[in-house]
Amino acid sequence: MKAIVKIAILGCICTSALQAQQSGMPGTQAEFWNQQRKGANMFNAHPVTPTDFEAAAEYGIAFIRLSPSKYTNGRPKKEKGNFLLGPKENPVTVPVAADLKLLIAQLDAAEKAHEKVIVTLLSLPYSRWSQHNKGVEERAMWNDFKKQDSAIVFLQNLAFAIKDHPAVVGLNLRNEPSPERTGIQLKDWYTGDYAQWERQIRDTPQDLNQFYAKAVAAIRKVAPQLLLVLDSGFHAQPHAFKILKSIPNDPAILYSFHLYSPWPFPYSDAGKYRYPGLFETGEEKGAAAIYWDKNTVETFLKPVRDWQKQYGIPDNRILVGEFGVNRHGAGAEEYLQDLITVFNAYHWHWAFYSFREDEWDIMDYELGAGRTPASYWENQKSGKPQDYSKTVSNPLFDVIRADLKH
Repeated sequence: MKAIVKIAILGCICTSALQAQQSGMPGTQAEFWNQQRKGANMFNAHPVTPTDFEAAAEYGIAFIRLSPSKYTNGRPKKEKGNFLLGPKENPVTVPVAADLKLLIAQLDAAEKAHEKVIVTLLSLPYSRWSQHNKGVEERAMWNDFKKQDSAIVFLQNLAFAIKDHPAVVGLNLRNEPSPERTGIQLKDWYTGDYAQWERQIRDTPQDLNQFYAKAVAAIRKVAPQLLLVLDSGFHAQPHAFKILKSIPNDPAILYSFHLYSPWPFPYSDAGKYRYPGLFETGEEKGAAAIYWDKNTVETFLKPVRDWQKQYGIPDNRILVGEFGVNRHGAGAEEYLQDLITVFNAYHWHWAFYSFREDEWDIMDYELGAGRTPASYWENQKSGKPQDYSKTVSNPLFDVIRADLKH
């Protein structure tokens, strides 16, 4: 692997991060997660405003899972996805200086609002998110060790740049990795033989466990106390925990999954499905329908609980990195309540999707179950932030808001 580039661009980083680094401030990121934390995702197309960071803090949102990957930072639309990474064809291993400066400014704004942040990457070198790659997930990283090494050096350099920022409580290495979808493929996380698939791809570039082991080892050379978040495979499916390995002797790691199952419901058109109810489950078309309710949610998450017992991982090292539902769906309130109830019973950290996203309204619960106001679309076109100051309480968001205060 290439030796780490000692980031000359750190000279342009904002004062707060540099002061923290120079003072030798002890890392307390792992300690932050010793008690249950409840947060939100902000995957915005434009930098988050100070007002929205402040609103998050006022609601009791303990941390933001913040992705800067959608930011353009003055680039034309055709270059969307280049933030921090540079061009797809020739990605960098040292984060782009101007982009890093903007990211640090976002962290400064969060810190000023007393918000904590998990910096979350939707893309890595040679692993570009589908929405920044003409609708197709780039998976070159999972087919080539050299390309994978470039991604690891990039992560090492980014970790070095943000490790001491007072707002940072984690770095999520890659949102929803999916090595199962290339090379030797696993067709269905629900009915497929995960153990057999893992044996076939072990020690190849598709081996997510090996990638994580290498990446964590590289990062620990420069950021020994930075909290790292590792998503499970197949787009962070709970069932992918069946083959996930823990990182030995490293308490500064959260292991994460996302929950949007039963898949048809969170993304369905209003009126097509109702929760609780019957839903096809898994990746295969025409899959058998099972009845989903709170008990089903508990059963569905059994692979995570079993994994915790196998590796001796405490509840406070599990993060539900994303969960959400179409706010127009029948039974959306009960669905959110059931999920939150189960997560709380297990004392897992969680982050709902999403809070004040500026280009997708379906899971913006402050808008309630009704129509999206015209101002939302007008602001999206103009790039202006939505004004939530006149937002009234609604039963859907109240499910989340009430629990944030506990």
